[in-house]
Amino acid sequence: MIFTKIQSYRFFSPLFFVVFIGVVFIEMLACTPMNKQQPPHQPRSTAPWEGRLQQLFDDSIDRSAVGLAGTSDAHAGGLLIQRAEEADYILRVRTAIVSTEGAGRYLITLQVMGDPIAGPRFPSKEIQISVGANSPAFGVVKVKDLRLAGTHFIAFLREFPHQASTAIHWHLARDGEDVVDAARKGAVLSELARE
Repeated sequence: MIFTKIQSYRFFSPLFFVVFIGVVFIEMLACTPMNKQQPPHQPRSTAPWEGRLQQLFDDSIDRSAVGLAGTSDAHAGGLLIQRAEEADYILRVRTAIVSTEGAGRYLITLQVMGDPIAGPRFPSKEIQISVGANSPAFGVVKVKDLRLAGTHFIAFLREFPHQASTAIHWHLARDGEDVVDAARKGAVLSELARE
């Protein structure tokens, strides 16, 4: 009788151990806080792309950001801070791919680098922008062409209503600490204005 009890104990001991570990593991998973996904970012308004907003998000590239002569955004009469106040996204990006789309049009793929400078994350790791012959950025892109690949920028993006959807208009500024500081200052002013 005693021998039978000992053998039963030995038989159930590994099974009991496996079940016990399984239960503990499930309880640990149940108690682990899960990362809450942020709700999708909504455009801040339905303001059209015109007037002052068209000036701020002008689909252009700061010439000084690519080593060309011109006035830097950092000294453009407060436009940089205003742009940051109105932007939906402020991101550090790197030009990953520059390709041509027929005569007089470029397609640029920007890769989002790290955390946002201010505001929410962009919903994708890549941003594609099209630069046509009528775009303010066309001259810069044409001069630099494929050499634009690898260049870092601070991107200011804002969504605007476009037909039944939205379109993103942008400005690419020089990636420098003075630009980053001004962008953060503008973002703080924007938050204060909303409160």
